[in-house]
Amino acid sequence: MDKLFCIKRDAEIVRKFNGNNYAQLAKQYGLSERAIRTIIADYINEMYGSVQTSLW
Repeated sequence: MDKLFCIKRDAEIVRKFNGNNYAQLAKQYGLSERAIRTIIADYINEMYGSVQTSLW
């Protein structure tokens, strides 16, 4: 159940991310800015990482 909550929370964070609101999201979700940056980076890597590796 915890993992499902984190997946949903992370998806909300990614949806609300506007490119410059790390601090706002961190405060809203009770996380550090570093955690927010990691969530966003993981999403970007998941979405685009496979595209880049397939080019090589």
